[in-house]
Amino acid sequence: MKPVIAACVLSTLAVLSACSRPDPLPEPIRNLRVMEVGEVASLQGGQIPGRARSADEVDLAFDVSGTLIERPVNVGTLVEEGDLIARLDPRDFQANLRAAEADARNAKRNFARGQELLADKFISEAEFDRLEARVDVTQSSLELAQKALSDSEIYAPFSGIIANTFVENFQSVPAKKVIARLLGIDVIEMVINVSEHHIANLRYITGIEVEFDALPGTRYEATIVEVGTEASTTTRTFPITLSMKQNPERRVLAGMAGIAHISIAVPDSDKTSYVIPPSALFGDAQGNKSRVWVVGDDNRVSSRQVEVGRISRTGIQVLDGLQAGDVIATAGTHVLAEGQQVNPVKAEG
Repeated sequence: MKPVIAACVLSTLAVLSACSRPDPLPEPIRNLRVMEVGEVASLQGGQIPGRARSADEVDLAFDVSGTLIERPVNVGTLVEEGDLIARLDPRDFQANLRAAEADARNAKRNFARGQELLADKFISEAEFDRLEARVDVTQSSLELAQKALSDSEIYAPFSGIIANTFVENFQSVPAKKVIARLLGIDVIEMVINVSEHHIANLRYITGIEVEFDALPGTRYEATIVEVGTEASTTTRTFPITLSMKQNPERRVLAGMAGIAHISIAVPDSDKTSYVIPPSALFGDAQGNKSRVWVVGDDNRVSSRQVEVGRISRTGIQVLDGLQAGDVIATAGTHVLAEGQQVNPVKAEG
């Protein structure tokens, strides 16, 4: 009888234990970086903000230390290439130069005498070599003294405007301390930031015009001079540098905010194909096929086979398998599973 009771007790405990187990935790929903396919038209008439900067800009500094005795420029001064920006007290440099010149002359005279003495066997070859080396040493010292005197003056390397000054007259100035900042005025640049799917469509751009907030009604024709190759880790956008010539009557100043107005034209041959980043593609283990993860309306991913075309610096062309409006994953493609729920995060820009 006792074994029967024990079996009943164990059975009851097993049932109670099963009933008390907690429900399994739901699978965490991961953030997934995505892009919408076929947004070529979103560049058309796009207004992308940016900020102006000078194409030529430089911080001017002396390579030598001294006392500033002349600085004929102030903030806002327009200068031409070759204009004097600042000058140090030259007396110490001139004295050093005269001493170096004297040493060099003396070394050359001694060397000339040494040649005569060596011919008559009055000095050794080693002594003559020392005289010759002395000529080289004093010549180097002379060149350094000449350079130091030259470096005591700063001239404008290009035409521009003085944006800032940092040292006043009669101050003692250490070497490499910035004296003034010079900005070029003939060409202005503006940096805009665009998302990765816009980067893929840059080849369709037919024109860019920039209008600055402080100069309404005036548009400056711009060209792309530099495309960033690395996205920002925070915004996932790429910097694009635009260049434009100044309007002499309405000059753009560094720091002005503006808007880039973009025009595009898509060839008929490309209207049914799309360019996506390489990170969006992954391989099919059953064959050498290219696939992407498509995010559905329910935020669950499903793999889809695509046909790829040419590869360029802006991405990989997809000839078939996608259509405008599809949302695809652009990161983490190798850790996703069919039907996995995600939280899609689109890149800004």
